[in-house]
Amino acid sequence: MKNGVNLDIIDKDQVASMEPAVFAIKALFSPTTGIVDTHSLMKRFETNILNNEGQIVYGSEVTGIRKLDHGYEVSLTDSDKKNFSFTSRIIINSAGLTSDKVSEMAGLSDEKLTINFCKGEYFRINPPKTGLLTDLFIPYRILKWKV
Repeated sequence: MKNGVNLDIIDKDQVASMEPAVFAIKALFSPTTGIVDTHSLMKRFETNILNNEGQIVYGSEVTGIRKLDHGYEVSLTDSDKKNFSFTSRIIINSAGLTSDKVSEMAGLSDEKLTINFCKGEYFRINPPKTGLLTDLFIPYRILKWKV
């Protein structure tokens, strides 16, 4: 629990009671974490922004952010290497692996915003089994569907 995430090792009986459709010898259960579909989340943000008369700038590098009384001035270099800036009341930082640097430019330098890289593996459950799992857990050895 070094990073504040609680992981419990659960046995096959606990797995069966939590997830009746799964057989696993042991599993790691993470009761306080989850997985976000970032592509769907960004698509929803994009739709909401455009529906509210906002603008999105793609293919550009943020080179500076200056806090104003009622928002921000954002400086960019576009894909043609042209520099420009605009003002915005709010900023949604979706800069991926460089989002910590964009946060720093906006004056947010909290240690909690630092990116800590780690490797993980995810799997997708395809129909007709999509609705069978209710919690995030990682089977230790074997994952078999009971149904």
